[in-house]
Amino acid sequence: MTLRDMLDRIQSRVDDDVYWNDNRLIGIINHIKDKMSQEMRVVRKQEYEFESVQGQQYYQVPDRFVIHHYLYYNTTYNKEIVIKDSPRDVYGPTSDPSIEGNPSLGFIWGVSGRRQLCIYPTFSSDGIDITWWFYGWPEDLAVDNDEPDFPIEWHPSLVEGAINQCKVDDKDMSVGDALVLWKNEIQTIRGLATTRELLSAGEKAFGSVEGHFPRIQESGAETLVIPSTSTVMW
Repeated sequence: MTLRDMLDRIQSRVDDDVYWNDNRLIGIINHIKDKMSQEMRVVRKQEYEFESVQGQQYYQVPDRFVIHHYLYYNTTYNKEIVIKDSPRDVYGPTSDPSIEGNPSLGFIWGVSGRRQLCIYPTFSSDGIDITWWFYGWPEDLAVDNDEPDFPIEWHPSLVEGAINQCKVDDKDMSVGDALVLWKNEIQTIRGLATTRELLSAGEKAFGSVEGHFPRIQESGAETLVIPSTSTVMW
């Protein structure tokens, strides 16, 4: 179901489709989408590209990042930067965090109110291509042809959740009633065969929705389940 399809369905169910214009509804739909990702614990394969800055220790972590997979940069010595759990695993008693060279280690830490990637040693030159493959929350919907990165069987629940949120904002439904209805939608999703396949490793696993999108996929796409022991960086 495209974003336009969802907008049309929601606007046909609300009392004032002028007030509930596309911009207001897109914000609500994306909010419900994030709630669904949180409830169902699903992530999507994503890729993030950026460039080195000479001597720079910290780099931005993508806002939808959940689980690290592979961090690689392209130089004469094509190398992986191995992500560690703690700065203790990177810095030794005599380490100089600002030393330049070919980075080989990194960790993710909170800096200035947000997550940052710290690398060691720092790059000795600018403009080196870096690619980060990771598992992250589905992207926001923005234009009419966008589709939620969920199995298509989940889409009606996303619409229902948005309609109920509109009713709460219009004072036509209590917050408590909306919460009960949302829990019922989640239970419905959990009972679907597609959901059982995605979460086959159990409640504590992160399942990838790859291969279940209602669109043409590249050959070889597989459904993955991320074990609960995977490195999760919040």
